[in-house]
Amino acid sequence: MDNFYRHVLLCILTGLVTLLPIGGTILLVVFAERSLSPLIPAKFYFPGEGLLAVILLLYLLGLTLTTVVGRWLRKSLDTALAKFPGLGML
Repeated sequence: MDNFYRHVLLCILTGLVTLLPIGGTILLVVFAERSLSPLIPAKFYFPGEGLLAVILLLYLLGLTLTTVVGRWLRKSLDTALAKFPGLGML
């Protein structure tokens, strides 16, 4: 019976760890869309404009982080965060 509980717990935790990044991404996109939509003038409104703005910003962020400068910034940030107790594991 102990193996059964361990198996169930392992499956639940695996499912949770799998869904957290997906759910976090969805929440981030919805939050960003709601935050960016009011910034776009009403005369340029079309359905999905906020989502398009989020996709564009995510693309630009990814483009920036994949360049030499972006990799240097990410490495510098990782090094700086590693010096803080508790944050080094992140």
